[in-house]
Amino acid sequence: MQTHSATLLRADTSHQIEQSTQILVHFLQYKCLHLYHHSVNVQSTAHSLAQSLSLSEAEISTIELAALLHDAGKIMLSDDILQKAEKLTHQEFETLKQHSASGAQLLQRMKMPEQLIPLVYHHHERWDGSGYPDGIAGNAIPLGARIIALSDAFDAMTSHRPYQPSRTSAQALTELQQCAGTQFDPCLTDHFCNMLFS
Repeated sequence: MQTHSATLLRADTSHQIEQSTQILVHFLQYKCLHLYHHSVNVQSTAHSLAQSLSLSEAEISTIELAALLHDAGKIMLSDDILQKAEKLTHQEFETLKQHSASGAQLLQRMKMPEQLIPLVYHHHERWDGSGYPDGIAGNAIPLGARIIALSDAFDAMTSHRPYQPSRTSAQALTELQQCAGTQFDPCLTDHFCNMLFS
C-alpha cells in the first residue's frame, strides 16, 4: 500500500504517527473503497483551501491530515448503514452521526496529534449552531473543521453515490452558496467558490 506521507506529513512528524496514519488509511480502504477515495479527495481539496488562506505550514499539514482521517469513525459503522442505497431511517442516521465523535476518540486512543482531534470531532458542526455533535456555531467551530466541512460537502455532491446522482462543480458551488450562513461559514464559502473559479 502506498503511503500519503509525501503530501501530508512533515519532517517533524514522528514515525509512530505515520504508522498510525497508514493503519487508518488501510482500514478505510478495506472498509469501503468509496470511503477511501472520498477521504483522499477531501484531503486534497482541504489542502488547497487551507493553502489559499496563507495559513502556516504546520496548520496546513494538520488540516490536511485531519481531512484525510475525518471519516475514520465510519470504520466502526455496519455496512448496512454505510452502503445503504435508500434514505437512512431516523435511528440509522442517529447512529451515523456518531462517527465524528467516534473518529476523534479513535485518533485519541491511537495517540495521534492532539490538534487533529477537534477538527475531526467538529467537522459536522454548522455555522448556525444546528450541527453535531455539540451544536456550536460561528467562529467557535475550529477553522480547520470549517474547511473540512466545505471540502467534504463539495466532494459528496460531485461524486456518484447510490442514493443521489453526482452534480457538476458549478451545481455544487451553487448549493454551497445557498447554504452559506446556515450550514457553512459565509466568508469561507465565498473564498472557496472564488478559489475554484480562479
